[in-house]
Amino acid sequence: YKFIFADSGVAIDTSTQFGNFNPIPVNFYILNITDSTKVDFAFRDFDKNFIATDRDFAIILEKDTNGVLYPTWVVRFLVSLDPLSKPYPPRLGDTLLIHTTKPFRKGDVFEFQTKGAYIDKVLAKAQLDSIAVVPNPYVVAASWEPSNPYLTGRGERKIEFIHLPQKCTIRIYTIRGELVRTIEHDAPINDGAESWNLISKDGMDIAPGIYFYHVEAPGIGEKVGKFAVIK
Repeated sequence: YKFIFADSGVAIDTSTQFGNFNPIPVNFYILNITDSTKVDFAFRDFDKNFIATDRDFAIILEKDTNGVLYPTWVVRFLVSLDPLSKPYPPRLGDTLLIHTTKPFRKGDVFEFQTKGAYIDKVLAKAQLDSIAVVPNPYVVAASWEPSNPYLTGRGERKIEFIHLPQKCTIRIYTIRGELVRTIEHDAPINDGAESWNLISKDGMDIAPGIYFYHVEAPGIGEKVGKFAVIK
């Protein structure tokens, strides 16, 4: 809202009849700058001089959907109690701007735009070096692995390949170059991990030692690394 003033004694608007507030001429008018409309208001003029002075107050009025006026904000004019301050009565051209927090109302529209997930192949290629195996080295007697509730000994053994592209092929080789296992990774775009239970393509537990892995991502690139299995 914006109060726009004229000089003292110059009436430029008239307040509105509201309850026990009678209409009187005043030296200001009020704009609703959200709607760019002039608004009704009630005014209490204690000293009856028809201008906004100490203790006077205005009640800003709005209309509901039926056109009935209702009170919104009360603006009270007060002289500072600081004895060193000097009262400054509003003059022609002075304005008082009031910012309020408004609730949603009929006609308000909020528009949101989103972008679908996508693969940036240039960025994916640059991040191939972040592919890794955890834990590395893998200790066969690792205490963190869960126990098997149905058999003696511990539960499933596994390692994780992390930071993988969305689609890729993982090939695991012995240090002599023999293919141990091929794993196809095809997961949601936000899931870059693939686990391996340390079982070879022949269904056998792998032996301890050094292993190499080769990750091939079509259209992106390749990554070669190694990990160790310790007993």
